[in-house]
Parts: sequence; structure tokens; C-alpha cells
Amino acid sequence: MLDYIYKNFEDSKCDIKDFTRSTNFKDNYEHSCLTIRSKSLITTLTKLVGIPRGKKSNIITKPNIPFSEYDFVRGYLDADGAIGVENTNGQPFVTMVISSEEFKEYICDFLCRELGIIKRMKRNTRDNVYNICIFNEHAQELVRKLYYSEDALFLNRKYEKVKEVLAWNRPEGIKRSPNKRLWTEEEDQVVLSNTNENASALLNRSIKSIQLRRWRLCPPSSKTTFNQKHYTSEDDNLILTLPIQEVSILLNRSEYSLTLRKRKLLKKM
Repeated sequence: MLDYIYKNFEDSKCDIKDFTRSTNFKDNYEHSCLTIRSKSLITTLTKLVGIPRGKKSNIITKPNIPFSEYDFVRGYLDADGAIGVENTNGQPFVTMVISSEEFKEYICDFLCRELGIIKRMKRNTRDNVYNICIFNEHAQELVRKLYYSEDALFLNRKYEKVKEVLAWNRPEGIKRSPNKRLWTEEEDQVVLSNTNENASALLNRSIKSIQLRRWRLCPPSSKTTFNQKHYTSEDDNLILTLPIQEVSILLNRSEYSLTLRKRKLLKKM
């Protein structure tokens, strides 16, 4: 990496410092810090890639140029995520802590497209950040996609954890959670336009699952603490008449946010 930087950014000056400190997880933890001083590199990152200057945890988002999603998310996970197997129950996990509203939406959209799971969450009350957690087979599928080759760029210590996650097998007698069957937009319409009993019979789902789905489609109102991009009536017409994938391109919004918006519109109909 340093060879690439020196070759493409001739004004670069780099230095590496080694540190030893104690953390909540390990005493006398040894690590290194790479500092790169380069005006041309900073200009490239800020203007071409879109990385803002200064503190960026609350405003960071995906790059504004074509990029490899697997490599990008893997880099974020290496730097600001956790991978492993829980000590208490042996459950494999992948977790990410996100402060930026826009970046949280991007990651949720990525998980929806890649794993077929929809994450709906609130900021935690302690740190006011989002904690995104993926477990078991979903965690295995995610790391298998992100760490697709041993030739890819990653932290070796994270890759060792990836091997532990991939080596996990579900214990005999413990079934997967019953939410494997994903809800479709058509099923949501059935739930919203019928009684619980009728929807249960029509969809071949339990009344309890229908009740839970109805609650999720019509959650209690809550105040948001961030600036939202408001939808116009023209936006809503597109959402209701065109496939979500096409609307995502036309409105420059994530499929995740558009799916939630469509459900809110259908609820009002």
C-alpha cells in the first residue's frame, strides 16, 4: 500500500509508530499507527471519493464514485466492526456500530440485497448510535461474501475470526428461527386489508405471526432526531406504480428506504 501511495502521490510523507496499551479486552495490547501527510491524497479523497474532512462519524456515507461493495464493507468491518463466536452460547456473529444516519441506511440496504434480511432499529440510549447485529447462518453468509478470497486486503486477526465463524455448525436439536420465510409486498397488503384470522388462512401463517407483522407495518409513532429527505407526492406515485429497483435509480434513494415508504403508503390506502 505504501508503495502505491509513494508512486501515485509524490508529495506523501509517511511514518509508523508502535504503541502498547491496555484495553477493555486485553492488557499490553500492541498496535501500530500509520500517518500519511499528503495534500494531493487528501484532495483525491475529499473531492473525488467524497470523504469529508475532520470528524466524520455522524456524516460519513458510501463513496460517490464507482466502487466494489464487498471490498468497501469489508474494509469498514475490519476497521469498525466485530466478527467472532460468542463465548456463552457459541453463536457466530457480525456486529457494526454506526453513528451516521445515511451510512446506516446504506448498510441496511446492502444487507437487504445480499442476505434478504430487513433491519429496523433505533439508536441505543447509551451512545446514541446504531448497533447492527447479524447472527448464525446469516453471519456466515455475510463473511463468506465479504472475505471472498485470501488474496483480498484485510486484517489477519479479523480473518482468523472469519475462519471461526465459517467453521460453526448449528447444534443438533436447535432449529433456525422461524423468520426464514420473508414477507412480500403482496402479503403485507393481505395483512393490512384483512382480519388476523382471514390473513392467517389466506397466507398459511400463524395468527401470532400475522399480529406481529401488522404491528411492524403499523408501529407506534415516534419522533425522529435527524433530518430526513421528505417525499413528494410525485415520489409516492412512482413508489406505488413502479418496481422498487427502478424507483431507487430514479430518486437516488436506497431500496431499503423505498420499501419502508411503500409499506407506509399501503397502510394508509
